[in-house]
Formats: sequence, structure tokens, C-alpha cells
Amino acid sequence: MTYVRRDPSWETKRKDARRHELILQVLVNGGPITKEQIEQTTQYEAMYRLSAVMWWLKRHGAVIRVHKEGRKVVAYELMNIAEMTKMLDARGLVAIPIKGKTKTKAVAKSKPVVSMDELKAEATEITASAPVVQPEVSEVTEITE
Repeated sequence: MTYVRRDPSWETKRKDARRHELILQVLVNGGPITKEQIEQTTQYEAMYRLSAVMWWLKRHGAVIRVHKEGRKVVAYELMNIAEMTKMLDARGLVAIPIKGKTKTKAVAKSKPVVSMDELKAEATEITASAPVVQPEVSEVTEITE
């Protein structure tokens, strides 16, 4: 039998929410929530610590899906909303409505390059159309003191 250590922070009755509870209050709204929405809604200044807060929540029972574009994290989504709402209710906290809710933009895919000749042709078209700007050069002929 494994021993599960209970975290007393969920059982105390503090009036102000801790940083992981602030983030959880936003995630409980459901759906993918961007980092910008979290920052606008909670006024959380330490966004560089967001991954540590997500790890803390995962360690305490939250199931969080991470949405990425390449290697960059774009949004987070809480999967077990009902269980986490019960935890917030036990602390006397409720969900915070999301500010700045925007629709995500669809990324247009570029057509695949068939040959290197096509790629070179596109590169020459781009470089040929750009105007060449010459920097102004001024020459110093005298030095006065």
C-alpha cells in the first residue's frame, strides 16, 4: 500500500488565493486558455513560473492538456474540471471569468516545395523587388576645439 501525503494547503481557510489557486480558478472555466488570457485575467506577474504552477497542479490531481505550436506552449486546458471545482469549493473559491477571450487564428499551411529550382525562383523574386537603401556617409574634414 502506498502512502499519499496530504497537502494541508488545500484544507486551510486563507482568504487570499495562492498562485496555483489563481491559475486553477481561470482553468476551471474550461476549454483551451492562452497564456495571455491567464496573464490578463489574474494579473499574474511571474508568467515565467507558469510551468512550475502547472506542475504543482498536476502533482495534486489536475489533468492538464498542453496545446503547442511547434515547441512553444500556446494554451493550457483543464480536463478534470469537476474534481478541481470541488477542491476550489472546499477552499471557498470560485471560477474567475476570463478577460480578453479571443478566437485563435488558423495557421495557413504553405504549399510544399517540389524542387530546389522553385525555391530559388521564389528567392530571386523576393530579393529583386526589394529596394536598395544606401546609408548616408558624412566625411569629417576638420576638428575644432
